[in-house]
Amino acid sequence: MMEDAKHLFFSCDFFGKLWYGISHWLRYHTVFPEHVSDHLYQFGTLGGFSKRNRSAFNLIWLSCVWVIWIERNARAFHQKEVRLHQLLDKIKLQSYWWLKANHPNFAFSYHLWWLNPLPYLGIYL
Repeated sequence: MMEDAKHLFFSCDFFGKLWYGISHWLRYHTVFPEHVSDHLYQFGTLGGFSKRNRSAFNLIWLSCVWVIWIERNARAFHQKEVRLHQLLDKIKLQSYWWLKANHPNFAFSYHLWWLNPLPYLGIYL
């Protein structure tokens, strides 16, 4: 059967669990929709509706999609697999570097970002 984006990124038994790891890291517990545009919209607004937070959460979402795509290709073409927690760490690192590249004033340490990114996005729960 032909693989589609909905299955690969959201409903796959393996990669679907990654979103719950991300939501746990972000301290949000929610059920995500399985349609790409709805998923992106919901994820992007987890941090509120300010332009800055939507931008940061969209960047984290794109990091997730990018890491899933890279891992999918590694599995399909190179028979290499990593564990779920390793993918989560890759997403944290990727989003950190993308945020630093896009926001020159983002001067936080990776260790603190890895533990809890919300304060560095101006979100306090």
